[in-house]
Amino acid sequence: MANSNNFGSAVISDSTSNTIYFMLRKTADNTEQTGKVYSDITAQYIRAGASATAVTEATQTTNGAWSSGGIVEMDATNSPGLYRFDAPDAAFAYGVNRVIFTFKCASCYLSVVEVPICLEPGLSRTGTASGVAAQSITLESGAPHTTDEWKGALIYIENATTGAGQAGICTTSSNANPPVLTMDRAWGISLTGTVTYRAYKGSLPLSAAEITAQITTDVPSVNTTKWNGTAVATPATAGIPDVNVKNIDNDAASASGTVTFPNATLASTTNITGGTITTVTNLTNAPTSGDLTSTMKTSVGTAVAASAVASVTGNVGGNVTGSVGSVVGAVGSVTGDVGGNVVGNVTGNVGGNVTGSVGSVTTVSDKTGYTLSNTGMDNLLTRAITEAYSTDGGTISIGTALYDLLATLQEFSISGTTATVKKRNGSTTAFTLALNDATDPSAITRNS
Repeated sequence: MANSNNFGSAVISDSTSNTIYFMLRKTADNTEQTGKVYSDITAQYIRAGASATAVTEATQTTNGAWSSGGIVEMDATNSPGLYRFDAPDAAFAYGVNRVIFTFKCASCYLSVVEVPICLEPGLSRTGTASGVAAQSITLESGAPHTTDEWKGALIYIENATTGAGQAGICTTSSNANPPVLTMDRAWGISLTGTVTYRAYKGSLPLSAAEITAQITTDVPSVNTTKWNGTAVATPATAGIPDVNVKNIDNDAASASGTVTFPNATLASTTNITGGTITTVTNLTNAPTSGDLTSTMKTSVGTAVAASAVASVTGNVGGNVTGSVGSVVGAVGSVTGDVGGNVVGNVTGNVGGNVTGSVGSVTTVSDKTGYTLSNTGMDNLLTRAITEAYSTDGGTISIGTALYDLLATLQEFSISGTTATVKKRNGSTTAFTLALNDATDPSAITRNS
């Protein structure tokens, strides 16, 4: 026999995280069965008119958060045989008016719990739209689709990538399958992604006309008379509030005169594109390329050309990139290093010494009269030379000549009238030589 338990209170359709309770009784004596765990029990649910759906059982605690398929014994001492079950959300999906849960356990009667499913007040259908447009929604295939079946219904967009939370009144609906519902206005935000809806028709809290009147505009009409308890003064221009800014970013703001903002887009927060600046007390950032207009550059150039620099008494910290016409006086001495390049020629003699370092000498025209120090000679003689070999009939360098000679003396093999000279690794061919005789050669020539 089956053990029927009436522990299934009515549940709203499409509600989630529902928990029900069931009893287990022994087949031997009909007493309460205690001590069972989730793995001992096989659960399934049957929606009205549908096949049974298996449930994946899981462990649970008596007061744990809802977890689909969770099963736990409540109290073996004070409530023997009573078990908690966290029902899957899919069991209560819209579309049927009841669902039956069954619980099978070895040596126990089958426990059956029937749960009525109720609609929300006025809710007629929920589903996933098969299409949307600027001012319409197409329900899923199989939805009721007689002409104007959904006329006057409130359509609420429950979920979407964009546009969720909007609602509208259906003015006409087609008799196609699936039906197309034309709304009383365009969607304020375009609907994208997977769109789920809830359709309410019949007994609505407001009439269709009242709802339409409330949602006709997306912008509410607001008449503000007080801000934070203080009366708002009548603006000088109707509809445009007068604003008196006291603080900007928590810093006090003040203005002794009229502030006029340019009627244009500012290039950045630091540019002033209109008006006249009488005096600049402090310019915090140095000008860079492009800060001066071509007209300003011409004016500065004319002013500098018309004046003379009598003397420079301090140091010149930067570079002089232009030409210096002449130095009339004498340059006493250069005590520091010349870090940059001297681009022009020095036509006179340098009578004194250069005590600092010279970074590099690009070209020395006269190469006579130079002597290397002992250290310089040692460095020249002990420097490693990159391995390279000359080509047959080609030019040679000291390095290739030395490698050609060393390889010919140390690494070679003879086969017939061909002598193969090897590189330093002893295996790679550097070049070959031709012998005039295979047994008693008297001449040798370069082959490759």
